Amino acid sequence: MIDRSTFSVEQWLIKMRRTPFSMEERGRIYTAWEIATQQFYGHERRDGSKLITHSMRVAERIIDRLPDADVICAAILHDAGRAVLDEVE
Repeated sequence: MIDRSTFSVEQWLIKMRRTPFSMEERGRIYTAWEIATQQFYGHERRDGSKLITHSMRVAERIIDRLPDADVICAAILHDAGRAVLDEVE
């Protein structure tokens, strides 16, 4: 399980290697992660943790229960809109 207070790309990649996703699905998940990383850059949660940490923890929890690439991408990106709205406000 990914540490609750931080997010490590290395931990995430180790987790991804143990999944049944095809290379195409892994590519989509990686693209979602890249988009989220760009959208969340510089954004923090109220507790001071990086915003992307929450999204990646959600994806990490789902991956064991429902190994579906589209669901994992949705989990990674589910707060991306919030980061954009925070910038607009």
